[in-house]
Formats: sequence, structure tokens, C-alpha cells
Amino acid sequence: MTIFGKRLSEYVAFSKPFLGLILVVGIVRFVLSFAGVPNSAAKWFSITVVMWIGGLYYAVKIHTSGSAVTNICSQSVSCRASRRR
Repeated sequence: MTIFGKRLSEYVAFSKPFLGLILVVGIVRFVLSFAGVPNSAAKWFSITVVMWIGGLYYAVKIHTSGSAVTNICSQSVSCRASRRR
């Protein structure tokens, strides 16, 4: 399966660090809940926060790396701008 000219496995390899971190935080939350740790302490391990940080990180990384997604987006914006003229 290809998306924007790249295989799905390339996208998974690109996002492996944060996918692994989400898994680790989930396991930590699971272990803490079974260990009887109060929710007030376990809430500091938040999957939502990890996802927000990952989203921001990859937004910057994709923008600065000049990947195919940014090239397609910039081309579509420039095509729309030229049609309006």
C-alpha cells in the first residue's frame, strides 16, 4: 500500500519512537492501576500528552524535512492560487 508515493512501512518506521512511547506509557498506567497507586499519581503518565507532543514534533519534522506530503500540499496551494488569477 502506498500513500503519497511511500509505503506504509516507511511511515510506521518514521513514527516508531512515539508509537513505542505511547505503548510504554500505556503499560506504565496499566501497572500503576493494578499496583494500587492512586489515580492522582497515575494521571501524570498521560497518553494524550505523549500524542500531543508527538503531533507537534512530527509537524515540525515533516515541515523541515521537505517530505512528499509537504510538497503535495504546497503544490495544491499554488495551483489553487494560480487558478484564482
